[in-house]
Amino acid sequence: MSWNSIVVRIWVPFLASALTLLYFLAVHVPNLQQKTLRKFYIEKLQIEAEALGNVVKHSLDREDFAMLADLTQMYRDSSNASQLAEAAVFSEDEFGTSVFGVLGRWSEPGHLATLLDEDVPMERIAEVVQWEGSLPSEKKAFLQENQIPNASFDEFKVLLDTSLLHTQSYTTRAGLAVTFVAVGDKAAFEAELADLRDPFFILQTFLALGAIALFYYLAFHISRPIIGVAAVAEEMRQGNFEVEIEEISSLNEMGALTQALRELRDDLLKKRRENDELTNDMERKIVERTEQLEVALQAKDEFLSTMSHEIRTPLHSLIAIADMLRREEDHGQRGDLLKSLSTSSKQLLALINDILDFSKISAGKLELHVEPVPLRQFFDELAAPFEVSLKPGVEFVKSWPERLEDHVVEADAMRLSQILHNLLSNAFKFTEKGEVILGVRCKKVDLEGRPAVGLEVQVVDTGVGIAPENVDDILKAFTQENSSISRKFGGTGLGLSIVNRLLHLMGSELEVQSTLGQGSMFGFYLVLPLTDQVATTSEDDREEVAVSLDQLRLLYVEDMEPNRFVMKAMVKPWSVQLDLAESGQQALELVAEKEYDLVLMDIQMPEMDGVETLRQIRARRGSAWKTPVVAFTAHAQDKEAQKYKAEGFADVLTKPTGPDALKSFLHQFVVNK
Repeated sequence: MSWNSIVVRIWVPFLASALTLLYFLAVHVPNLQQKTLRKFYIEKLQIEAEALGNVVKHSLDREDFAMLADLTQMYRDSSNASQLAEAAVFSEDEFGTSVFGVLGRWSEPGHLATLLDEDVPMERIAEVVQWEGSLPSEKKAFLQENQIPNASFDEFKVLLDTSLLHTQSYTTRAGLAVTFVAVGDKAAFEAELADLRDPFFILQTFLALGAIALFYYLAFHISRPIIGVAAVAEEMRQGNFEVEIEEISSLNEMGALTQALRELRDDLLKKRRENDELTNDMERKIVERTEQLEVALQAKDEFLSTMSHEIRTPLHSLIAIADMLRREEDHGQRGDLLKSLSTSSKQLLALINDILDFSKISAGKLELHVEPVPLRQFFDELAAPFEVSLKPGVEFVKSWPERLEDHVVEADAMRLSQILHNLLSNAFKFTEKGEVILGVRCKKVDLEGRPAVGLEVQVVDTGVGIAPENVDDILKAFTQENSSISRKFGGTGLGLSIVNRLLHLMGSELEVQSTLGQGSMFGFYLVLPLTDQVATTSEDDREEVAVSLDQLRLLYVEDMEPNRFVMKAMVKPWSVQLDLAESGQQALELVAEKEYDLVLMDIQMPEMDGVETLRQIRARRGSAWKTPVVAFTAHAQDKEAQKYKAEGFADVLTKPTGPDALKSFLHQFVVNK
């Protein structure tokens, strides 16, 4: 709504109403004043007329005309001080009306008396009664042919001003009927009325000016700023926070409101700028994230393609070799086929383990299992497989101090071996000629008051190298330096990512230095506590494995027939007393009939899983049944292993397990028999 429309629709009607009220007061109040003053004036006139009339009556009763003359003279001299303007004494008889005495101008010669003595023309009447203009229509009926007839006083009184008239009739002692007539001083009445009205007119003037001033103030000092504030608010609602706000003095409420609105506008403008900056920053981050996501999606697409290749390659060998062996075809290469079969199986298992490890590390569920590790023995066993599988033209150099054999540290040997195995495998994979160096240096340090070893390991190669801009990318999951790497050398792109994350768990990080076309260096530094415990040597392991298993009574519960066949084939050379159960129900029946030294229980079986089968066995055999039950499952997560142990399983053996690992595992149950 515009300012002009507000003035027209609100304040102009307000001003018109105020002025109408003042006009009403200006008309009605003076009339009320006049009526009130007239009533009061007539009351005073009556009092004075009655007093004067009593004196006149007293004079006429005593026929003391001298007193009447004195009274007439007195009123002639002091009429201005009296409420009376004129007064007269009329008498009536059968001959007409006559005047005994006259006060005021009626007593002047040739006036009132002459009007009563004879018929008088209208011009004479107008002269005597001082009418201006023509005779009023209500008085023309008294005239006869425009002349006063010989009339009674009541008829004659029509010609008088009855607004300030007082009459008093009585009969004298002599029997004369007399009427005393008193007429108020109209000039005095008008003067007194004017004295009463003037202050009111002044008050009305001030009220009118006040109404106009109030209109101006309300319209220009309240409404106009309010309309301005509303317009600014509307602009701000539409998003224009840079709108100008009219400057108003802050000494009144509107000024304070305007100042508050200005501060609000400034705050909103500041917030919008901050939001714009935040939005721009978010948009920039979204663009960056989108680009990263696109890169990640591309990397995952390449990973899936690579993974398909990496899985299908060993599967191809496994399926083809298994098919040839099934047909018992002798191609003169049976030994090579079996070797290839073993290699492909291990490659496939390593690939699956990498994926599982990456998943556990990403979910924060991987835990380190610390145990005593003799460093010299650890590095000798780590290097042994690489020494026997060297490519032509590539030399493997080992460099570590002699005192390395004196150190037995607390570490997760399996994860540390996984880290170095990945680094060495990459070094040999990307080195066509030259050398691969495994360098180890150590020094004694203090770790929170405990003796420890600062272990520095470097794997150096003279291979293809890495471009400087790609060094950070190769540590990301599913990422290799370029897609041609996977096509030429294979791999999933998970190895270095797993290495880097495992090192973070151990409190270290992977250091990378590389020159394209000249080679690379991958290294890390670990602080490992020293321990007095002695680790089990490989010789001890071989002695334990050499113990005969022909007395072991074993029950294997497995619903998959191929797995039962493989178990039967693996334990056959050891003369293990093996029973097979293809379901949980069959296992319950066998346990009820026979005693066993060990039960290997598959977990995921139809109808009754391994956990429920164990519960049923314990419920039927009671607490006296002490045969250990081991969960033999493909569920390899640590959390799942802990859950199975909590359910009452003595241990957990993870699939797949080869003959050597199975024999070593079964040995403990022969020893503990």
